[in-house]
Amino acid sequence: MFVIFCQLFRLVQSIRRWGTVALSGLCLTGLYACATAVHQQVPLSVKEAVEQGDMAALQRYLALGGNANARVEEGLPLLAYAAGLGSLPGSRAILQAGASPDLAGQDGTTALMMAAVRGHDRIVQMLLDRGADPDVSNIQGFTAFILAAAEGHWRVLEIFVQHGVDPDQATPGGITALMAAVIREQPATVETLLRLGADPRRTTLNGVSAIDLAQRRRNARLVRLLEMRR
Repeated sequence: MFVIFCQLFRLVQSIRRWGTVALSGLCLTGLYACATAVHQQVPLSVKEAVEQGDMAALQRYLALGGNANARVEEGLPLLAYAAGLGSLPGSRAILQAGASPDLAGQDGTTALMMAAVRGHDRIVQMLLDRGADPDVSNIQGFTAFILAAAEGHWRVLEIFVQHGVDPDQATPGGITALMAAVIREQPATVETLLRLGADPRRTTLNGVSAIDLAQRRRNARLVRLLEMRR
């Protein structure tokens, strides 16, 4: 369990640095064909246009037939890059040009994950409205919902649940968003998840609950919050 949460911490930290992640390993099996079918890299000027919010340059690239599913130099899809930077106009333009909302990087990171972990709620809303799959996980098993919980973006969590996401959504090992919020000691997020219906009694495959984690962190406030909902 400790190892898994170390992975969660490292993953969130790597995305937060600006939005890129480690690019070793394979994509999710379900996304592999989509993610590897496109090898084209966007010109550096287009990457800079997204960074600087130069919509005219980005739209010229797309209008002239530029590949909306191309990747920036780090290997991340252009849409995910724009979403991680919080560019709502850029993300919208790239989607309208035909980008796949679930196109992933080599470790399974999608635009939805990038926006969620950075708390860009309007981009999360737009991506979900355009058909992004909130149940997609990266190769470590973490979804955008769980990553948002780990970072304390409770408004983003509300948007996900409004779009039908199970508040007890979990990794294959049983780690829920509530557990992620507890291990990162995010009280407002824990309160939000409990209000949205997350079950504090759920356990991982190893039998560890959110309450167990709060007790191990010696966080009395979180323990009280969770025990009130048992």
